[in-house]
Amino acid sequence: MALYHEGERAVQAKAGVQHMADRVGGMVRPTIPRNVAQFVEEQSFLILGTLDSDGRVWASLVGSMSPFVSIPDAYTMEIDRDAIRDERLLENVAEQGRLGMIIIDLSKRARMRINGTATLTDKAIKVTPREVYGNCQKYIQSRHIELRQADLSHDMTPIATSVLTETQIDWIQSADTFFIASAHQEAGVDVSHRGGMPGFVRVEDDHTLIFPDYSGNMMFNTLGNITANPKAGLVFIDFESGSSLQLSGEATIIWDETRIAEFAGAERLVQFKVTDSVETPQAIPFSFEFETYSRFNPR
Repeated sequence: MALYHEGERAVQAKAGVQHMADRVGGMVRPTIPRNVAQFVEEQSFLILGTLDSDGRVWASLVGSMSPFVSIPDAYTMEIDRDAIRDERLLENVAEQGRLGMIIIDLSKRARMRINGTATLTDKAIKVTPREVYGNCQKYIQSRHIELRQADLSHDMTPIATSVLTETQIDWIQSADTFFIASAHQEAGVDVSHRGGMPGFVRVEDDHTLIFPDYSGNMMFNTLGNITANPKAGLVFIDFESGSSLQLSGEATIIWDETRIAEFAGAERLVQFKVTDSVETPQAIPFSFEFETYSRFNPR
């Protein structure tokens, strides 16, 4: 399979960065090196991207204070099922077998992406990688993890809706970080990080978001997938409570210069239409203490 599919090539061409993308793409490999394995196994959370039986894309937050990821060899990664609260995630892996992920250490501003196929066993999600590569530290806000006791006085049941509530709108508009999952029919699922100063994501109405696309690695995995397939999934984290807000819907790239100029530092915009929303209280058993914003964030 070629390194880039037609959607990625189309966006690279429109942005005029094909040669740069070819150079950067040389870092992508199909196996997990030992140093990457060690980094992944040390992390307390990751974000997984999957497809459901209706073709919707979902981004899911998974985490534990106990080790829950093991990489026995360069061709295999296992994610402990006990760390997973999202039943839809397990169903999607069992039915579709396609998985993308981003593993991120917020305190060190380091991240890796692993995309491939997956199977569900009694004890784990077993992943066979197809693409393994790192990303730079741009737009990552520094935070460190703090153990938190679960607040059992609150209802832990996920809340599903088709539009955003006022509380969720406030959550999104004050966010400085989220993650986006996208998919391509042949290339599979991918998950990417997005960060900026609070307010960089704007809510136009109770089912429409718009956010800037800043200068990145020039590969355009996310925007390339969206060009070929508009379905995408977002997840926002409440860093104080460990709750997550998952949104599934359709994304569109905006190239209009007048609109782009409304967002500091934006090179393009992405409009996202929400079709499904799931808010999960205390999705992970810890909180995050804020340290500093990224020096790369446009202001």
